[in-house]
Amino acid sequence: METRWITVNSKRESFRLVSIDRLCHRFCINSRTGVEVEISDLNNFRPLIYAAVYAWSIRKKNWIHRQPERKKGHSRKSMLKNHGKLPNRHLAKILELDQSTISRYKLSAAQAGYITNKHNYESTELPEKFMFILKEGTPEDAHLFVMQHKIIHRQLCDTITANINLKHRRIHSP
Repeated sequence: METRWITVNSKRESFRLVSIDRLCHRFCINSRTGVEVEISDLNNFRPLIYAAVYAWSIRKKNWIHRQPERKKGHSRKSMLKNHGKLPNRHLAKILELDQSTISRYKLSAAQAGYITNKHNYESTELPEKFMFILKEGTPEDAHLFVMQHKIIHRQLCDTITANINLKHRRIHSP
């Protein structure tokens, strides 16, 4: 109400909501992607927003990978790789937040059921006695090595599947 997105008509006892087009015009937002929301989704509004940001980021990353390389100025062949995979550090860089904060947001959205998170691991085929050597030899990747069934595995990017529907809106003048 302070930012005048919602106004109250006391005579008629009604609310007036400012349209999304007017808000986008006021705040210079160019994106026309929105998320479909049900009334029940308002109970878990923050996880819904987190899931929408994840889904939009994955969609944009995949769109960039689908573009012809000559458009982007690269020389390698254009192929869609890692569909649905988005590292926390990539999203943290986009949103200018800490990786642990992004991880908490992802966990919150997954617990609310808006995204499905599948962990991926790569086997190193090394027994557990080499864990100390790996962690000392590669300190920047030390947090990625985990033990499963007495074999060292390297954790890869999680595969994220959005359970929400993103919509692309048409342009309307405010």
